[in-house]
Amino acid sequence: MRKFVCLLLATMFIITVIPSVGICADEKPIKVQLNGNYLDFDVAPTMINDRVMIPFRAIAEKIGVTVKYDEASQQIIATKGERTLTFTVGNSSAVLVDKDGPKNIEMDAAPVIVDDRTLVPLRALAETMDIEVGWDRYENSAILVDYSYFVERVKQETPNLYKSVGLIKLLKKLP
Repeated sequence: MRKFVCLLLATMFIITVIPSVGICADEKPIKVQLNGNYLDFDVAPTMINDRVMIPFRAIAEKIGVTVKYDEASQQIIATKGERTLTFTVGNSSAVLVDKDGPKNIEMDAAPVIVDDRTLVPLRALAETMDIEVGWDRYENSAILVDYSYFVERVKQETPNLYKSVGLIKLLKKLP
């Protein structure tokens, strides 16, 4: 009877431990998708304190952001249209300047330097530049959608549809 209880306990231990070990060992790399296309980076996106951190210059250029970096102050300046976002390495506060003036932004994570690349919190950068961000936990992927990209594509490839949508919007505004 004693052997049976020991065998039963050992079996229960193995059944409870094996699945959790498998999950840890099979962790997928983080992927980033922009407007339906997966992006490649020379330094892989990484999770730091439950936040996706991404190489700043690589993602910025792909979303149409101009980049400036002041090495002395370790300030990162991102500009797109009327918006300018200024990060500082090691500081979780950023400053967004747009048509409404400057605003302080508190981020969940501070930019860091890894392998000579500045990593910034993906969501903070993308959302301040009017890009929607989602997370696919099954694919371990950040999904970025730039609606201005899609509007421009519709305008170029199907101008009649674009005009119709504009007319529909106008009609909805009527009393």
